[in-house]
Amino acid sequence: LRSAAILPVAKIRQSGFPVRLPFDDFNARFRSLDPRAARGGGKALIEALSSATGGRVMKQDAYRVGKTKVFMRVEQAADLE
Repeated sequence: LRSAAILPVAKIRQSGFPVRLPFDDFNARFRSLDPRAARGGGKALIEALSSATGGRVMKQDAYRVGKTKVFMRVEQAADLE
């Protein structure tokens, strides 16, 4: 694994945001957490989960929102599951 450089790549992904979900997939997977916000799409659901719960569900330092995807740390994804 070391010679194939798989271990360093795995460590980099662990320190960053290895979970990457397109907004539609995020919405389909987590819409049950806030069905009203989910009607607005994945980005609306992310905003609702982060603001409505005071950062308890979507922690500000554990995710980032891109143009088409949400990027999450492993812990954040596990908390949502």
